[in-house]
Amino acid sequence: MNNIIVLTTSRSDFGLLETLLQKFEKYKRYNLNLIVSGTHLSKHYGNFYDANIKGKFSNISKIKIPLNIHHRSNNFKAWSV
Repeated sequence: MNNIIVLTTSRSDFGLLETLLQKFEKYKRYNLNLIVSGTHLSKHYGNFYDANIKGKFSNISKIKIPLNIHHRSNNFKAWSV
């Protein structure tokens, strides 16, 4: 079995990866581990995780990071810690 780990942080990258992720999930040869973070988990950005990712994949981990939608520089500080 091949282990595959994918990190997705926004709708734009998930949209590009979704078809490939579904194929990895479908075949037993692959063990897909999906890590979800960033705007996927933000209510301000529509809580994309609950609406579009949750329940579609068997191995999902979430990493919450602080997002300050009013000060863009704070987003970079959260990633650099």
